[in-house]
Amino acid sequence: MIWISSIITPVWAADSPNYTVDIPCRFDGNAGQFHGGLAVVQNGGKYGVINTMGNVVIDFVYDNLYYNFPDAAKPVPGNYLIAVQNQKWGVIDNSGKPLIPCIYDSIRITGTGFAIVGKGRTVRPGPGSIDGVWGIFDLNTGQQVLPVMYANIMPINDSLTFSVFSGSKAGLVNSSGDFVAPLQYDNILSSDDGKLFTVIQANEAGVIDSTGKIVVPLGKYTYISEFKAGAALAQLPKKTGETYGKYGVINSEGQQVVPFEYGDGLVYPNGLIRMRLGSQTIITDKNGTVIFSGGKFDYICAVSGNLVFVERGGKVGAVDITGKEIVPFIYSGVREAKNGLTIVTAGDECAVINQNGKVVLPLDRYGNVNLWDDTGSILVVSAVTGRWGLKDISGRTVLPCEYWSIGPVNDNYITANNEKGYAVFNKDGDIVVPFGEFEYIGYHISESMVDVRKNGLFGYISLPGYVEQPEAWAQSEVERAVAAGLVPEDMRKDYREDITRADFCRLAINLIEIKTGMKADVFMNTRGMSERVSALITFTDTTEPVILAAGRLGIVNGVGNNRFNPTGTITRQDAAVMLQRTAKVLDFTEPPGVPKVFSDGGNFSDYAVEAIDFVSTAADKETGNSVMVGTGNDNFSPFSPYTRQQAYITVLRLFKSF
Repeated sequence: MIWISSIITPVWAADSPNYTVDIPCRFDGNAGQFHGGLAVVQNGGKYGVINTMGNVVIDFVYDNLYYNFPDAAKPVPGNYLIAVQNQKWGVIDNSGKPLIPCIYDSIRITGTGFAIVGKGRTVRPGPGSIDGVWGIFDLNTGQQVLPVMYANIMPINDSLTFSVFSGSKAGLVNSSGDFVAPLQYDNILSSDDGKLFTVIQANEAGVIDSTGKIVVPLGKYTYISEFKAGAALAQLPKKTGETYGKYGVINSEGQQVVPFEYGDGLVYPNGLIRMRLGSQTIITDKNGTVIFSGGKFDYICAVSGNLVFVERGGKVGAVDITGKEIVPFIYSGVREAKNGLTIVTAGDECAVINQNGKVVLPLDRYGNVNLWDDTGSILVVSAVTGRWGLKDISGRTVLPCEYWSIGPVNDNYITANNEKGYAVFNKDGDIVVPFGEFEYIGYHISESMVDVRKNGLFGYISLPGYVEQPEAWAQSEVERAVAAGLVPEDMRKDYREDITRADFCRLAINLIEIKTGMKADVFMNTRGMSERVSALITFTDTTEPVILAAGRLGIVNGVGNNRFNPTGTITRQDAAVMLQRTAKVLDFTEPPGVPKVFSDGGNFSDYAVEAIDFVSTAADKETGNSVMVGTGNDNFSPFSPYTRQQAYITVLRLFKSF
C-alpha cells in the first residue's frame, strides 16, 4: 500500500518558518495585491509598480494606478494598468510603456484587451462617473476602433461585443468597431452565452444574434428577458380587457416552449423555469416539460443547484426537479442561495443547506451569515459574541467566532483581526503569521504574498506553499491516481477547488499519453490522425500546447469568438462530455452495462445526454466504481461545479475501465 503522505507534500515542515519577509517595510503609502509578480504601491504621495523582489519596475510618478478597475466586466489581465496623471486617465503596460495617453476623464478596461475611454465632466465622486462621450481602443494593437463620440458604451458578449448608445438610440458594435446592428434600438440586453441579444424599440422586443441577424422580429412581444440556458421569458402585447399581456417562454430559436398564459415568470441560470398565474405556480425544464404544477406548492422561493426551495402551508422545504422532497418543510423562509448553498430561516434562527439537501450549518441564532462568492466558505457572526467566525462548505469550523473582521480566503489563507491585532491562518485554521508580528496585515492575499505594515511603513511577506489535502472520502482514490502518474506533479494540490478547463485538458492528454505510451502528436500520426497534428487550432487567449492538442483531438471546443477561456471552470456534465470524448479517442466507446437513470435527467443539456450515459456505465475494473456517479437522491446535478479531486478520481476510473 502507498500512503498518501508519501505522495503529497506535507502542509508544514517542522523546522521551516511560517513566512518570510520578502520586501521590508519601506513604503509610506498604500500597497496593493500582486498580479503576475507585480504590485502597485504608493510612496511619497505617488504610485509606481514593484516586483516580488521589491525592485521598482515603474517609477513613482502617477497619481494613481489600477490593475483591477471597479467597473471591469471581469478581472483585468496583469499586463495592463490604468494610469492617472494630473486627473487625466490613460493605460500603460506592465513595463510602463504608454498604450493610451493620459488625456481622458475615465477609462474602463474590459478584461479582454479593449479599453472604453471617455471624456466629460465628473458627475459624482468615484472613478469612471462622467457625463460625456465614449470610444473604444484595442490595447493589443494600440488602435482606436471606435471614435470618442458616443453617449455610452457597455461591453457585452464577454466584452467582445459592445452596446453603443448615441442620443437615445442603441446599436451593436463588434470588436473591429463595425456596427452589426444599427443605432435604432432603445436598448440592447445580452444573453448568458453572449450569442443572442434582446433588442427593445418603441415598446416592442425582438432578438438578434452577434452578426445582427434577426432571430425574433420586433412586433410580436413587448418584453423579452436575457436568455439563460437557451431560454428567455417573453410577454405578449395586452389584449382588450386585459390588465397586462400574458407571459410565456421562448427558446434561442424563437420557438415557444412555455405557452403564453401566465401572469409572470422567471428563467433560472440552470434552465429551470418558474411560471405563475394567480396563486398557481408551475416549474418546467428548459424545454417546457412540466416538472410539478399548480396546487402542490404555494410559492417558489429559490433554486439552488438542482434543488427547488418551495413554500407549502406556510413552511419552506426543498424538492428535486421530479418533485421529490429532499429538505423537510420545517423552515420559515429562504434568505440567500449561492454557490450551491442556501441560507434558510426558522424564526430568528438560520441554517445552511447544500445542494444535496445536507444541513452543513444547523439552525442557530447567528447574527449574520454570508456565503462568499468565490471561496465556498461561510462567514458567520455569533449572536452571543457579536464576532465573526469562518466555516468551510462542509460546515467545519475553520475559525471560531472570535474576530472583529475576517478577510476572504485567497491562496488558501485568511487574514483576521481582533483585540490581539492581525494574524494569518491557513484553510485548516492553523496560525501562520501570529498576532502582534505586524501593525496591519492585508486581507487580499495573492500569489502567496500579502502586504504588511510595521512602524507605519508597508512591505510584503510571502507565505509557504499550502497543500490542501483531499477530503477523506476521496483520499484513497486520489492516492491511486497520483501513484498511476495521472495527476501532474504541479496539480497535486488545491484538491477541493473547482478544476479549470486548462487543467482538465492536461488530465485528458496525460491519460492518453500514459495509456498509449506516446506523446499526443506521435499518437495522432500513428493512428491515422496526421492531419490533426497540423490542424489550425487558434485561440486568442491561449497558446498552451496541451490545450491545442485536446482541441485537435476533439476533446474540447472553444467558448466562442476564438476564445478558449482556460481559467474557466467546468460543470459535471461538461466533465462527462470531455471524459467520453477522451475515451472515444482511445476507441473505448461501448462499456458493458446499463446506463443509470437519474431523476434529474430531464435537466441534462442535449449535448451531454449520451456522455452522462457513458460515464455512469463505464466502471473501474478493480473497484467496480462507475466513472461518474450521482450526487445523492438519484440526481446527477449536471450544472454543479466539478472539483479537482473529483476530476482526478474520474480520470483514474476511466483509465482503469479499459
